[in-house]
Amino acid sequence: MNTTSNAMGAHVEGSDASEPAPGTERLAERAHKTVDDAASTAAHAERELRRAAADAADRFRRSEAEVAEMLDQNLRKVRQYIEKNPVQSAAIAFAAGVVLSSLLRR
Repeated sequence: MNTTSNAMGAHVEGSDASEPAPGTERLAERAHKTVDDAASTAAHAERELRRAAADAADRFRRSEAEVAEMLDQNLRKVRQYIEKNPVQSAAIAFAAGVVLSSLLRR
């Protein structure tokens, strides 16, 4: 029988130093399986996160285009109103300026 020291300094009898103990092999296999499972889960989470981010970016682009279109429509309406009612528009702009000026003085 051979007497060898393991990594912790304990003496192990009757085993060859080049062969790991069966418990060590099982522990190593469990560790590998755990790491593989974690990697698989992380990869799945990454795919889902990327998909969700791409979906959010698409929704944002669509919303941005819709808002830009609404702003253009409203700007056209304001211009039409000003062209049809120039005196009223000037009076509204003056009143808005007076109100804004009084608010900013405070």
